[in-house]
Amino acid sequence: MHKKVLILIFGIVLFYGRVVGKELDIGAVFSIPPYIISEPISGMEVDIVNEALMLQGHTIKVSFLPSSRIYESVAEKKLDAGMTAVESEVNSNLFFSDSHITYQNVAIALKDRNYDITDISKLSNYSLVSFQNAARYLGNEYNKVVSSHKKYSEKTDQTVPVAMLFSGRVDTIVMDINIFNAMKNKVTMVNTDKEVQIFEIFPKNNMKVVFNDRDMRDKFNQGLADLRNSGRYDEIIKKYTSK
Repeated sequence: MHKKVLILIFGIVLFYGRVVGKELDIGAVFSIPPYIISEPISGMEVDIVNEALMLQGHTIKVSFLPSSRIYESVAEKKLDAGMTAVESEVNSNLFFSDSHITYQNVAIALKDRNYDITDISKLSNYSLVSFQNAARYLGNEYNKVVSSHKKYSEKTDQTVPVAMLFSGRVDTIVMDINIFNAMKNKVTMVNTDKEVQIFEIFPKNNMKVVFNDRDMRDKFNQGLADLRNSGRYDEIIKKYTSK
């Protein structure tokens, strides 16, 4: 009888070990709505990562830190993984997932200005504000344009470029389209109802999750595929992007 009880308990432990799984410490950059929201912890990207891993029996804890430290912390196993990652030769010793989210940076101007911005080089003709480190993040062509641009600046708070655009203090701004829509709702000091023109002159950025463990990366990929196939992935996107 005693032996049967032990076998039963052992079986229960194995079962719940598979279902509950490990809590993963996931690194994320500081709040960039609607992708990552720090309080309460949520957002389009956070929800996708969380639910994909939940389908594999894991829970997550989100740790906020600068993007430059995420790869280092994952490599040193201080974090299990990091979101909003870009694969490169510099961090080739890590394991990158399938793309879980796409960022789309665009140039934005007030529609009544009637600008004709057909490519990145045209931005040199207009005063321009973008997000912090955009010159490093948006590629060589953009970096070349803004490095000699006398009316270019970068802002940490992304409500600032939006307010500057709608107040007429700057001709154009560059940021992700979903972030723009989220920031527009946060700006209260100026009227943001004016029509804008969107110029899709940048390539889409298919972001990934970086892991220090190949098996966990593979589990995430499977959870992500299941999330997409179930239709839940599209529901999460719609929740944060529908106006």
